[in-house]
Amino acid sequence: FLIFGFAAVLILGDILNPLLVAIVLAYLLEWLVTAIDNKGCPRGIAVFTVFTGFIALQLITVFVFIPLIWKQMTSLLNDIPAMFVKGQIKLLHLPKEYPDIISEKQIQDLITFIASEIGSLGQVALSASLNSIINVVALLIYLFIVPLLVFFIMKDKDLIINWFTTWLPKDRHMADRVWSEVNDQIGNYIRGKVAEIFIVGVVTYIAFAYMGLNYALLLGALVGLSVLIPYVGAAVVTLPIALIGYFQWGFEAQLWTML
Repeated sequence: FLIFGFAAVLILGDILNPLLVAIVLAYLLEWLVTAIDNKGCPRGIAVFTVFTGFIALQLITVFVFIPLIWKQMTSLLNDIPAMFVKGQIKLLHLPKEYPDIISEKQIQDLITFIASEIGSLGQVALSASLNSIINVVALLIYLFIVPLLVFFIMKDKDLIINWFTTWLPKDRHMADRVWSEVNDQIGNYIRGKVAEIFIVGVVTYIAFAYMGLNYALLLGALVGLSVLIPYVGAAVVTLPIALIGYFQWGFEAQLWTML
């Protein structure tokens, strides 16, 4: 069964992507449905309530947050050349201030490397814009199919599980106990990680917006997503935040407070 499942994912992965995404989302939302159901509310009403909240959150994300983040990302890409010129001027003064530590050739090599990296970033942005139509079509398909699948997976959860268990051995007490423990641990981890992303992202955005940092929403979202990779994610996302803060404030108190 495992071999068949892995083969199906490898061969039909592109076709099954909406279904896989729907299964993950339904799994994440199931704990809310179960919590409402345990309060004495019928499961059908609990599913409808949770699904309505999920659709509302999806619409807010798609039509409010994503356009704002995209606008800030576009603004950042447009400001990168000016940042590069300002940084180049700062770098060219370093050999004069610290001639024993760094030479003009090293600075020129560094500037050439940064310029090539910015050029490659522009090519990536151009290719992304050329594929934007295809991405928009795929997004529209996901926005329609995935919520529909999520609703029916939550609604017919018992039917799906009963059908699935008919393919398993009847004597599976050990497997049921292991699955129950693993399911609890995985569910707690995923819910905790989602809550951590949300809390870190919101708190970071509020702090950046209060300090007046440019691209606060974009940077807050990046900081929130950085918790997916402990330590490494925080270290990686600190670099662009520090650079943006430096180009906006210089070596002032706001920069050190932000960091």
